[in-house]
Amino acid sequence: MIEEDYRKAPHVVILGAGSSAATTNALSIPGPSVMEGFLEKAQLSSIIEKVPLKTTSKNFEDIYAELCTLPEYARELSELEQKTLEYIKQFHLPNDKISIYEQLILSLTPKDYIFSFNWDNLLLEAYKNVKQRLFQWNVPFTSVMPPLPSLVHGCADLGFCLKCHTCDLKIKRSHCPQCNEILKDCPIVWPKEPKNYSQFYIDSQLSKMQEVLAKAQFVTIFGFGGAKSDSTLIKALSNAFRPNGRYNVAEVEVIDIKSKEEVLKTWKQDFDFICQDHFKVFSSFKDCTLAKWPRRSVENFADFMLFNTTFNAPAPTVSITETPSTSEILRIYLPLIREELSNAR
Repeated sequence: MIEEDYRKAPHVVILGAGSSAATTNALSIPGPSVMEGFLEKAQLSSIIEKVPLKTTSKNFEDIYAELCTLPEYARELSELEQKTLEYIKQFHLPNDKISIYEQLILSLTPKDYIFSFNWDNLLLEAYKNVKQRLFQWNVPFTSVMPPLPSLVHGCADLGFCLKCHTCDLKIKRSHCPQCNEILKDCPIVWPKEPKNYSQFYIDSQLSKMQEVLAKAQFVTIFGFGGAKSDSTLIKALSNAFRPNGRYNVAEVEVIDIKSKEEVLKTWKQDFDFICQDHFKVFSSFKDCTLAKWPRRSVENFADFMLFNTTFNAPAPTVSITETPSTSEILRIYLPLIREELSNAR
């Protein structure tokens, strides 16, 4: 049945550095820098002060990519990688506040997916916080949460078990919870051309992303700018998304502080990711469809496409802020989750 086919399609979320910046800014806590001005904010400029770089860019990706072409500065490159990961690892989410990442995870269901291009641990910490909250609410989290986020560029503190193919934050444990093998460091995809997506764990996450995009109904791109060094990857993702049988009616939303014109140039003109006029651009998470229609985004979009219902109207019980209280989270998400569990019986 066409209606059911649309309703069961996944909502895919793609995250970039801007999403972590939005998450920490909303909580008024320190967070990792975006790529522009990264070295200055991370206080790592001294590492390359004697390197004769031609680029005048302040973007980490441009600087790193040129440094890779200078073999005589291999020591500086190695130190930059080490210090970058040390810098990234220092940021954490508080347990007593609700983050945008937690709201994002609670807004998705088991059929939906998150793919992150960030190196920080914030998304995985939010995932663990959501599991803990659901446990406190007596909710079986495995039945209502989306799958563990896929970290397409790796993660600074992620450990991976080669035997069981499980992963966990190494700040939580150093051994696999299933077989007790020592967790191997997750590889990092550094911003050089060509990027190495053939590394263990990374290759499987990219394959999964292409597979999921091939059946997605709704895509939200949050704080991911599509850097020049990602152009080959994004075109590959676009090639996976466009043959999707739903592509002509698929919706793409971009959450970004850039202008609508800049966003369109990146995702429509440069990468041909957006179909026709099926897109919206928002400057904050609280205005996007996932915030207004949590856990029902695809279903409500299907109703709009098939039955011409009023899709843009906010859900009657949802009025979300970027820093909601625990009571607000309970009021918004728990009735939706209980409805799902009741219908599943």
